[in-house]
Amino acid sequence: HEVIARVVGPDYVEYRKIWESAVTFEKKVTYPLHIDFEMTAACNLKCPFCITTHANFKNGLMKYEIFKTIIDEGSEKGLYSIKLNWRGEPLIHPKLSKMISYAKGKGIVDVFINTNATLLTEEKSRMLIDSGIDRIIISFEGYEKVLYESQRVGAVFEKTVENIRRFMAVRKELKKSFPWVRIQTVMLETLKNKREEYAVFWGEFVDEVAYVD
Repeated sequence: HEVIARVVGPDYVEYRKIWESAVTFEKKVTYPLHIDFEMTAACNLKCPFCITTHANFKNGLMKYEIFKTIIDEGSEKGLYSIKLNWRGEPLIHPKLSKMISYAKGKGIVDVFINTNATLLTEEKSRMLIDSGIDRIIISFEGYEKVLYESQRVGAVFEKTVENIRRFMAVRKELKKSFPWVRIQTVMLETLKNKREEYAVFWGEFVDEVAYVD
């Protein structure tokens, strides 16, 4: 959190202090500190470990007006952080960057997404950076084509790697230190003995490398 705070700003430190005191019940909060928005339940991939692949979700898009209403309320009542997806792929939403910009304009401290990065074109990269988004978490299994494509069904290894590298290049070109970019993998059995290789492969490009169960 200390490293992220240097990117997001001092208000992030205050937010995390309130969070820690809230989860231990030292501080009572009357409104959520963080909200996950499901911009769309749709996803362009069919990952075997993801509920989106197996569940029959209704694949609509959140209306911009609904989003604005929640942000307007939250900005007045103590909302600090939002993530603009739960299980769906947020880059599918055509107004994602506009929504991020609106939330940042309303003073939301920490705005971030989790994405598979397969739709991360150069145009979307620039739009996301310009929107003021604070963090991007990229889900990417491993560092080898066969494993990756077996887990991220519908994705092409080389294309997604290029999307991520190009995003980082655009951020550098624009002389920005944000958004903070974290790449993470589901810790599959075949990856448990390859953590170091995974970290080396991605560590050259992104800000943080992580693993999730």
